[in-house]
Amino acid sequence: MGRFKTWRPNSNCCKWQLVRCNARSPSREVTYLNLSSISKYDGSVSVSFRILKPILRIISLVTLDISYNFIEGEIPGDAFVNLTRLISLDMSYNLFNSTIPPKLFSLKTLRYLNLRWSGFEGEIPGDTFVNLTSLISLDMSSNLFNGSIPPKLFSLKNLQYLNLSWSGFEGEIPGDTFVNLTSLISLDMSSNLFNGSIPPKLFSLKTLQYLNLGWSGFEGQIPGDTFVNLTSLISLDMSSNFFNGSISPKLFSLKNLQYLNLSLSGLEGEIPGDAFVNLTSLISLDMSYNGFQGSIPPKLLFYLKNLQYLNLRWSGFEGEIPGDTFVNLPRLISLDMSSNFFNGSISPKLFSLKNLQYLSISYLKLDWFRRRGSWRCVCELATVDFS
Repeated sequence: MGRFKTWRPNSNCCKWQLVRCNARSPSREVTYLNLSSISKYDGSVSVSFRILKPILRIISLVTLDISYNFIEGEIPGDAFVNLTRLISLDMSYNLFNSTIPPKLFSLKTLRYLNLRWSGFEGEIPGDTFVNLTSLISLDMSSNLFNGSIPPKLFSLKNLQYLNLSWSGFEGEIPGDTFVNLTSLISLDMSSNLFNGSIPPKLFSLKTLQYLNLGWSGFEGQIPGDTFVNLTSLISLDMSSNFFNGSISPKLFSLKNLQYLNLSLSGLEGEIPGDAFVNLTSLISLDMSYNGFQGSIPPKLLFYLKNLQYLNLRWSGFEGEIPGDTFVNLPRLISLDMSSNFFNGSISPKLFSLKNLQYLSISYLKLDWFRRRGSWRCVCELATVDFS
């Protein structure tokens, strides 16, 4: 509690650590209060919500951070009624075990709201977000909500960052849901219980750079022109869903893409040989546990010079691997090609990858054992699986 040494009775609170005041105002009212991690949670001592009651009466507050305190107890519905100037609120990593206080959603000036791991639960009414029109960043991840996402959330035109992962939301999302979120840069809907196909309007968000739909419950076939508008996309995770059919061809036109995870997504079919020719920015690629057919697309292994992590485990690929296959992957750190249907011998160029640290080529029908003396590994392998 050393940070409270400056908090002395009858002293100027504007000089206290963790506190800031409005220097332009004659009354010098408190505008900023950072109480993050003031309580160390070890399970032996519980911190009650009652300690926040005096704080919630400071009507001049613009920024309030009470994160990482593991505060327990139900928050009254009118708890935030006085904080009408609040712009930033962080309540993450607490143990409130209640529904979100309704008055929180009346804070029209709010721009940044973090409720991650706060212990909130229950269903959120459909018109909940109607007044939060200034919201830029919203994190509701890792809570115990139920029911569908409140429809009014999708009317927040200024929203740039939205994290709903591990929040317990379920149900089908209407097709035109994302039509108003034209400023969205980052969207995480992973680890929920949605059903039905991905809402088509999601793929019209031209500003989107980070999209995580992993373990979200989506299903069905992805149309061929799905990704045509997502030209700003840097990271895409569609893993562990129930899709069918082949990879959408337009996905391979995303020149800014650096991280792509399609593992365990139900995709199948043969991938065109020149599929990866435009994905020259890729750093990490995971296509494991799918039902692809045919050989590995040549452009995958000949053009991705920035690739560091490649996982093709149980992906269904077959055929012979050309001898000069790995010559253009100098930055590769991790490679998993195990449990596929390759034949022939291992490309000697594999063992010239100086940065390679992890290699798994187990359960392959390759005759490298007979040629074992013909190569010398110059890589820095820490883990290798030849089983």
